[in-house]
Amino acid sequence: MLKRTPQTTALPIEDEQTIQNLRETFMPRHLARFFFFDAERSQSLQLNEREIIEGISRILGLHSYTQLENELNKLIKSKIPARYGTGSEKERLRNQLVAEQQRDEDDIKTYRQDIEEKKRDLRDIQDDLADIEDQLRSIGAVDPVELLRLNKQRDEIKDGRARLETDLKTAWEAALPVALLGPFRQQLHDALQKEERRRDWENRRSSVEPKIPKIKKKVFENTPIEHTLSTSSIEFYKNRLEEALKGLFHPPEEGIAASIFIVPERNELSIRIREQLHSRPTAVANIASLTNELDRKEAELTDINRKLSQFQDEDALKKGKELHEQRGVLTSKREHIEKELQELEAKVYLLKSEKTARETRISTLNKEVDALRQGKNLNTLAHRYREAASQIKNQAAVRLREKISYIVGDLWLDIAERGLEYRAMNFDKNWNCYLMKADGTQLDWDSANTSAGQRQVRILAFTEALRRLARFVPPLVVDTPLGRLDREIKENVLTRLYLCGHQSIILTTNSEIPPYEPLFDKIASKLARVYTLTPEGDEDSQSYQVRITEDYFKHVL
Repeated sequence: MLKRTPQTTALPIEDEQTIQNLRETFMPRHLARFFFFDAERSQSLQLNEREIIEGISRILGLHSYTQLENELNKLIKSKIPARYGTGSEKERLRNQLVAEQQRDEDDIKTYRQDIEEKKRDLRDIQDDLADIEDQLRSIGAVDPVELLRLNKQRDEIKDGRARLETDLKTAWEAALPVALLGPFRQQLHDALQKEERRRDWENRRSSVEPKIPKIKKKVFENTPIEHTLSTSSIEFYKNRLEEALKGLFHPPEEGIAASIFIVPERNELSIRIREQLHSRPTAVANIASLTNELDRKEAELTDINRKLSQFQDEDALKKGKELHEQRGVLTSKREHIEKELQELEAKVYLLKSEKTARETRISTLNKEVDALRQGKNLNTLAHRYREAASQIKNQAAVRLREKISYIVGDLWLDIAERGLEYRAMNFDKNWNCYLMKADGTQLDWDSANTSAGQRQVRILAFTEALRRLARFVPPLVVDTPLGRLDREIKENVLTRLYLCGHQSIILTTNSEIPPYEPLFDKIASKLARVYTLTPEGDEDSQSYQVRITEDYFKHVL
């Protein structure tokens, strides 16, 4: 098929879906399973597979009844409901909506009564709260919450005052003396640093000098004979060793004190003093601000104590506590009622909105229910037609299955030469195969211990039965049909199945039908044409090709 461009240029069809639809129209895959037949691969063909059963139905013409059933079913499920409604469901839904509408009206009425009751309770609580406020003002009752706040504030002020006193004490005791040193602070720092270096140098010297005699003795005494030195050499090296060891700390390093005269006895204390000289001079400037801040804290504490002294009336405190507790309970109730009022009003609003939308839906359903009654008769009639089509298909399927069983059994018993053991073959509605033995007992096909060749003959006979009973019979293409068959059975298969009047295309090898043996001569008169396909060249190269000649392995008809 060609398609035209606007310039009327013919182009090939490249749409794979279109090509597949064309193929399905002329030869659906259900039919191809039988009429494009690979005998070797069909050994495992299961007749009860869904696609195989559908293919058999198409070949025998039963598929048209199935299509009629499907079309009537679509008519019942979609077309008729689309026009007239979906059966009694519409009427049931309308009745349900009417009942819901009435229920919502009752709920709205109940909610409104609850709202009025809550509003009355809320007004009573407001009156009680106003009365409590009047009592509090009249007796000057103490507010426990305010009392707790003032006590907490007083504790915070006390803590702040304690910290300020500590900081101020530190400033007076440490920062001020350092600041009074003025320019001598740096001189004191440098002197301490020199004395620290002097103390380190003396510590090193005191750890080495006492050990010099011991080191000299260990080096020069008890030496092996071969390493013994003269007395003058020994004295020379002893003096040289002593000078070298003393050179570790002599002369004293530059920048260290001539002697130690300041109080710190250890370098750790000296280092801490030097840190104070560097880090605390700025604290003197904060003494004034710390003093002012401390005065302010004292004033705040005095004011807090004055306020707290006013709360010493035990009777007023007790009465105030009771009134505040009552106010807290009433306030909590008021908030709870206000929340319930909001929820009730939201429910009423939601029900009214749903009621309005439901009224529109009920109006629409009333029209649809009227149309529904008009479609009931048509729907009933379509059901009857569908049941009739199903009954006709089932009866036809039974008769055709009986015919297929008879044809397949007759061909298989004749070709396979099993007539002495069995007398018939049957298929059930799922195309499971059974053999009827000569004594009348029935045997499952899989239990009959048939050979691979006999199983192949059964499939070939089944295909032939379909060809004889089919409404539409295309040419049969069969590949390697005789590969598993005995020599005696090959002729029966060819003459009774493939060369008996139907158009057949047989793909075979010279080992299945030898070209110069009697079998080929017997069937030669029934052959229309023969071809031989001979490969030439390397199949993996571009020069590979297949040569076709009009002969059968050089045997010309």
